[in-house]
Amino acid sequence: MKHHQTPNSSIAIALLGLMLLLLTGAMVRSTADLAVAAPAGSYIVQATDLVTAQTAAVRVGGTVTHEMGIINAVAATLPAGAADRLMALPGITQISPNHAATLSGTPPTVLDSFADKDFADDSGTVAWSGPAIEHGEDDGPKKGAVRVRKKRQCATKHCLQIGGDEILLAGRGWSRGVELGGATSATLSFDLATSGDGDGNGTIAAQVSTDGGLTWNTLATFQMDRSYETPQEFDISFATGGHAVVGFFGIDGDEVEGWFYIDNVQIQFGAQDTVVNTLVNASLLHAQGLLGSGVGVAILDTGLWADQALKVGPNGQDRLDDLYDAILDQVKDIDAPELSNDDASGHGTHVTSIIGSSRQDKKGEYNGIAPKAKLIPIKAFDANGQGSYADIIRGIDWVVAHKDAKNIRVLNLSFSATPQSFYWDDPLNQAVMRAWQAG
Repeated sequence: MKHHQTPNSSIAIALLGLMLLLLTGAMVRSTADLAVAAPAGSYIVQATDLVTAQTAAVRVGGTVTHEMGIINAVAATLPAGAADRLMALPGITQISPNHAATLSGTPPTVLDSFADKDFADDSGTVAWSGPAIEHGEDDGPKKGAVRVRKKRQCATKHCLQIGGDEILLAGRGWSRGVELGGATSATLSFDLATSGDGDGNGTIAAQVSTDGGLTWNTLATFQMDRSYETPQEFDISFATGGHAVVGFFGIDGDEVEGWFYIDNVQIQFGAQDTVVNTLVNASLLHAQGLLGSGVGVAILDTGLWADQALKVGPNGQDRLDDLYDAILDQVKDIDAPELSNDDASGHGTHVTSIIGSSRQDKKGEYNGIAPKAKLIPIKAFDANGQGSYADIIRGIDWVVAHKDAKNIRVLNLSFSATPQSFYWDDPLNQAVMRAWQAG
């Protein structure tokens, strides 16, 4: 793929999976939007120069945590209202919350943990399709045989409860829809606990519908007087390809005494694995001897497991650089024993292996796209694939500062973040553009 370069540019920055959309989401603070006092928290403070940003943040009682010269900014922990006072200081150009970002490739999930004391909670990486539905009664989540309350049996603070005292359970339940049209596999999981009188009365079923609730597929049934391993997990890949509904329903006609406690209802889904080199025709370039020799590739991700196929190239040459930890602002010796696996997530190692693994299969085909490239890992995301704008921008800043010494020609950014502003106002987008402009 060809990349447009400015006349003095020597770097092609590959932005794999950088999905920072260009629409607006939340406001970037300026002098025009200070009607509500800014809460305490971590902010990115931009100014006409780095020293001005540092001085101003400290002046209003903030603690500087990151320096990001690439956008003339610092990240700082500010007390309540300090962001408003900062905007009145000379030289300050923009203040933005230190937003979160998530790695691309993380399996999408819908999750209802009932944290809002309601039937419908969106705690996953994507939203459920529509509201939750209460079946058999319509008295809401605070009362009745289908309700959401805080109980010691809940896996989290609050959970869905189905049951009661001498109540008919049949037909009562809860359901919620999810869009699985683009998925090829799906797994339903949930936490389950019971509290009954021990006489065996009371049964609920976990069910899935693929026709809007007209018919239901029963995954399993659960009785009131038994205990169950948790979480319960079920393969519901049969429901992919369209809209699906999951639910829990009472299915017997006897009166019950006790409760079912259901929590963390989650569906994880994804697409089939693919062979990257086949998709991008990298093997055709390999046959021509184009293996990435001499090119430095910086991978800003979760760190790296220093596998032998990443440490050395096809001819045994060393090619793995020391790791820069943007979270701690430290350069770490990749050969140190304690850093043999500095990737608690695995995502960084996965991405780096796609880019540059020198391992070969039985046919002699390389697993990586550029098996002779020099690899420069930058750690800016934690074990859960979560990172902050400040850590990411500090990592990009470091790459630009060391691009010539390490001959960095490619910067890989495989992550996304919820749009917070126009793209030209977003500090992370600004950092990426400055890196491109720096050549």
